[in-house]
Amino acid sequence: MDKQMRGVMPVSQAAAELGVSRRRVRELVNADQLAARKPGHEVLVDAVAVRHRARSLAQGSRRPLSPKMAWAVLWLLGGHRPSWVSPTELMRVRDYAKRPLGQLPQLLARRADHIPARMLSSARQQARTLSQVAVGGAHAAIARGADLVVPDDVATIFYASPHGYERLRGLRGVRWGDRDANVSIRLVEPHNLSEAALTELLKGEVVPAAVAAADLLDEHDERAAQAAIRLLPGRGA
Repeated sequence: MDKQMRGVMPVSQAAAELGVSRRRVRELVNADQLAARKPGHEVLVDAVAVRHRARSLAQGSRRPLSPKMAWAVLWLLGGHRPSWVSPTELMRVRDYAKRPLGQLPQLLARRADHIPARMLSSARQQARTLSQVAVGGAHAAIARGADLVVPDDVATIFYASPHGYERLRGLRGVRWGDRDANVSIRLVEPHNLSEAALTELLKGEVVPAAVAAADLLDEHDERAAQAAIRLLPGRGA
């Protein structure tokens, strides 16, 4: 190989090493996120840059995303554009959304704070009626069409804004921080997504399908994972 061509690889090889499409590699090159040369009409990508990016992606797969980025990934998986991230961040979000499903629980772990509680059944029923509070987890997945059976003793997941959380705190029949918790409240901070997205997240009795799917993946159960896949219309978007 000519000296000037050493240390480079064609787009197809770069795509294979990064686990993305050739189109995505060209997007990275055009955005100056991958060094490349263009002798004539051919694009040759810098091999060191490709391997550095591959190592960074592998290391990043073990680190949870910030809440802002986690919600952006979930919104994209739900088939919507996350308006609260920059164009450069959106490129990263698209990469994360294409990761193997087994990586998503770790990547999305910081999307909301978890607050355990034990609620009487009457309190749980009342919680479902509160504004800015929505059911997540397997119960939401079933409401969104998942073919699952939920055991009676499975914990109920509630997503809530700070205002919704204050309403939950006002309920009777609740023991907060109980070791024998039957409820997990996921507190969503408004600054981590847009106002419109927060409204969409909590406007109904149950959360959107992509959020329910993320909760199912947290269970690390094969049947739950299969149900999660069917709830992700934006997978690979």
